[in-house]
Amino acid sequence: MNVNSRFPGSTHDSFIWSQSRVGEFLRTLSEEYMGSFYLLGDSGYPLRPWLITPYLPEPPQDTPESRFNKKIKHIRVSIEQCFGLLKNRFRCLLKDRVLHYAPETCAKIVNSCAVLHNLCLENNIPLYNDQEDVGDGNNFSDALAEERGNLPHNNFLERGRHIRNFLARTYF
Repeated sequence: MNVNSRFPGSTHDSFIWSQSRVGEFLRTLSEEYMGSFYLLGDSGYPLRPWLITPYLPEPPQDTPESRFNKKIKHIRVSIEQCFGLLKNRFRCLLKDRVLHYAPETCAKIVNSCAVLHNLCLENNIPLYNDQEDVGDGNNFSDALAEERGNLPHNNFLERGRHIRNFLARTYF
């Protein structure tokens, strides 16, 4: 997977694509292996032998072209869902959150999140579930014991929230 976070979110995908080295790499690769692979793009991208885009204008219903467009839209929904999973795992990437860093640092954060997300997927590490009830401990030691016993070891955010909630309920 290629992630390019050099441009702000308002930048059109096709412009980012035109500035990407991946596009040139795929063009060169496609000349060597014509028809071996295809990349799907939306209608904002240029149609190329290696970059397949939908038919425009929308073709008449019940034609191979309309079925093709429908299938591409379905695949693109899956791609958007992948971005949603990434943003759910790393909430700092949500649009209502703002990374208060220089653009270069933000780019590194986004790229790091993508790499870490892929590692989590490869190692079957589940997404954080915001709706889980973490329980009520009666004292701090019990809360820590419960914390260690019931929650995944790698979920520091959830564990921190659990302890914070316990402290707030107990002492404030």
